[in-house]
Amino acid sequence: MPRPIGRVAADQAYFLILEEVVPDNRMILQRELDEVKIQISALAKTLEERPDYGLGKGSPAVVRREVDRALLRRLRRRAESLEQALSRLSSGLYGICTQCGGPIHPERLMVMPDAESCIDCAQRSGSERNALDATMATRKGAKLE
Repeated sequence: MPRPIGRVAADQAYFLILEEVVPDNRMILQRELDEVKIQISALAKTLEERPDYGLGKGSPAVVRREVDRALLRRLRRRAESLEQALSRLSSGLYGICTQCGGPIHPERLMVMPDAESCIDCAQRSGSERNALDATMATRKGAKLE
């Protein structure tokens, strides 16, 4: 894995640990991306069908369609996140926080292979996605520093 210039480049021990995590994470990321793309395709096909919005007929169909549309948006965001993580792997930037340039703890990457920020930045950012990421990682028992 190429070592980037910057704050993380000097930490050789970090890269030794990270190099053990990367091969597994590449496979995990690619497998999950493939699965998400299959789900997107199936859901998009389902959404091509228009429910019957006739008087007294539409309520459950409308609700189901809106739930499916929300799920499709979520799956597309997930696919984008996975693709970005694979891109960072290819460019040698995997494991480096996109916000502060510091290392992302390898245990965090094992729990969340597509993590793009360290736990500190994820908690500081306050975004729903990053807060959820931090919570999920913590619940899985990772010791994140």
